[in-house]
Amino acid sequence: MSEVLHIVMWKFKSTTAEENASQAKGLVEDFQAMKSFVPGLLEVHAGANALAVDGAFDFAISMRFATWADLETYNQHPEHQKIKIKMRDIRIERAQVDFELAL
Repeated sequence: MSEVLHIVMWKFKSTTAEENASQAKGLVEDFQAMKSFVPGLLEVHAGANALAVDGAFDFAISMRFATWADLETYNQHPEHQKIKIKMRDIRIERAQVDFELAL
């Protein structure tokens, strides 16, 4: 079975770079902590956008999972649910893609 890549991007409600940076810092910590909660979560990358270009999102994550079942475990995990609630309060837009990696 192939590994799974989970990518999500958000645009924040905030309009200042300082507020975006503050929100991003806490979110990076939240997403990195998921490695200790979810078996099968192999890799986490999270960070704020570094370039102000037209159409850019403010923050993104990419996560590599061993299986689709591991991604589903992550999606249902109580710690992930807390992040989802936090994101609903600070975002205006969200985009997601999930696909198998050819290894």
